[in-house]
Amino acid sequence: MMAGRLTEFLELYDMEKSVGDFGSGEVRYTRRETAPVHAGLRRQSGKSRMSGGEVFSAYDAEFEVRDIVAVKEGDRVKHLTGMNRLYRIDNILPHHKRGMNILQCSKVNE
Repeated sequence: MMAGRLTEFLELYDMEKSVGDFGSGEVRYTRRETAPVHAGLRRQSGKSRMSGGEVFSAYDAEFEVRDIVAVKEGDRVKHLTGMNRLYRIDNILPHHKRGMNILQCSKVNE
């Protein structure tokens, strides 16, 4: 396995869904009690988006992590090495030849 340059650190947050009495749901994110994960920053971009008549900054990032790191779409990661931005994992692209997964993420605007 060629790991490459994993110089960034990510903190992982697991998504937990709960269903209420009438089918309404609640989503919570709990921080994983593990050491920060080593990752490589492949790409980062920023742009302005319009939503509901408001303009806000939208950031996208791609991280490369080892395939032994258990993540799923919908989970969140916090980029500790950068500006402590919180991202939502939109897609996970496997790269079997290198033993890595590529996480396509977008910034959470809360």
